[in-house]
Amino acid sequence: MDLHIAVLIPTIEKRSGYLQKQLRAWVIAFLIGMLLIITPAFADIAVNSHQVRPGGTAIFTINITNTGETPLNPVKVIDTLPKGMSYVTDDRNPRGQSEGNKVIWPNVGALGIGDSTSIHVITKVDKDTAGRLNNTVSITGTPVPEGYNVTDLDEEYIDVMAPKALLNKELISIGDQNAVAFGSGRSTNNIRIILN
Repeated sequence: MDLHIAVLIPTIEKRSGYLQKQLRAWVIAFLIGMLLIITPAFADIAVNSHQVRPGGTAIFTINITNTGETPLNPVKVIDTLPKGMSYVTDDRNPRGQSEGNKVIWPNVGALGIGDSTSIHVITKVDKDTAGRLNNTVSITGTPVPEGYNVTDLDEEYIDVMAPKALLNKELISIGDQNAVAFGSGRSTNNIRIILN
């Protein structure tokens, strides 16, 4: 009986090893097939100037590129504007749809393999805004004829500079005391600081 068990165990091990190899080969083939179906896309956003004054404009350029092996259609673009920035217009036809702080282009058109398209977006910075603002763009492309949607996102910033106040400063004498007078240059009101 011991001899029979010794012969049976190697047979089971050989069969399970064969099944493991078959399963491993099937999984690898499946993953390679999925990689061929999944098409990468690339989003990039740039700004004309990183420094903007309150009430000023910032022009963003959104570039979308199909870096995959199949065409994409439709290609949806969403530009999420930060608080303190609002959408003015863009150069697409039809223009983006403004929904709250988002500008949405449901389909910027089909992108063949290696094709690119751009969107130029004009935004306005609120007058009471200061500090760093981050603008985020995301894209979603649908591979043709089939496959899983592909996505990418990118972010760009601007620094909103606080306005500079113009002050005139002069040393004046009041009797036997010195004072520094500050004025805005636009009004007749002056602030005087007495120096002892």
